[in-house]
Order: sequence, then C-alpha cells, then structure tokens
Amino acid sequence: GINQWDGLLDPLDDNLRMEILRYGQFVESTYRAFDFDTNSPTYATCRYPKTSLLARTGPRKSGYRVTKNLHATCGVELPNWVSSLSQLPRVQSSWIGYVAVCEDREEIARLGRRDVVIALRGTATCLEWLENLRVTLTKLPSHMGCGYEDCMVENGFLSLYVSKTGACPSLQDMVREEVARVIESY
Repeated sequence: GINQWDGLLDPLDDNLRMEILRYGQFVESTYRAFDFDTNSPTYATCRYPKTSLLARTGPRKSGYRVTKNLHATCGVELPNWVSSLSQLPRVQSSWIGYVAVCEDREEIARLGRRDVVIALRGTATCLEWLENLRVTLTKLPSHMGCGYEDCMVENGFLSLYVSKTGACPSLQDMVREEVARVIESY
C-alpha cells in the first residue's frame, strides 16, 4: 500500500479480483467457525473438526483440506483484580484459523502449483482487542526473515504472533512447523 496504492488497484485486474474474493472465502470461514458465544464452554475455539470445517463454513467444494488448526496467544497480562470487575472471559489463547492445502488436480493445474492457505480471522476476544490498542508500527525483527530492512508490523499483531504459553506454542511456530510439514509431505 505504499504511495497510497498508486497503480495497484485502479484498475483492478479481473483475474486478481477473482483471486482476492476466492481467498476471502477462506478468511470468511474462520469467522463462521469461531465460537463467539462468551457464555459457551467452548468460547474462543473452533466449532468444527478439521475434517468438516471447510465443508460447513466455506466454499463447499474448494478442493482444499485443513491440515492444522492455529491458535494465537495474547501477550497482554491483566492484573487479577480486573477479572472481578468484568464478567467477560479472559481467554489468553484462542483459535485464530487454519492451514489448508489444495488437493484438487484441476485447481493445482490452474494455479501452476500446490496452494497452501493460511487463513486467520481478525480480532474477536477481549484480550485481542487490548492487543489492538498497541497500534504503533515496529520494525519486524530480522530473525523473522522478511527479506527487507524496512518491514513494519503492528505491535499488537506481532505480540499475538510470537506470544506463547506452556500449553500453547506461538502462532509463528505453529505456522512455520505446519508449512514445513506440508512442503515435506508433498
């Protein structure tokens, strides 16, 4: 989006538009699968198993198979007294999306490659909203392999991406491990 998207969006190529919409369906499925009900015992989890997630929430015959559910951990630490003021659940790690791989031969031929999709939903839990308040941009750490010196990322998203707990690895580690596994298996 540098230079106000000059020359990138106007006019938008019809094929690019179709691809943007197609990938948007994968993102939409993350919202449809997420349990938003704060009163539910399964709040902040995926409502469907990997085997039926796309069939129940996305393009019915996408030709893609979900290979891994992804979780993000909030790095925001609230003091214990805050929970007494609020009835909202304090979920530190929540389901944020999935990795899916294309297995449809026609789609692989059309794309010219076996496609791997990493679909992430947007902000949903209270702690994620607090992360969003950290809107300043920061340079992406060099060890994250951007390839450019001036890559920037929002502090809140970076925290969600790299934070982990003893029970939940970071989103960064989950994505890296699953993509490496998918590449190795195909």
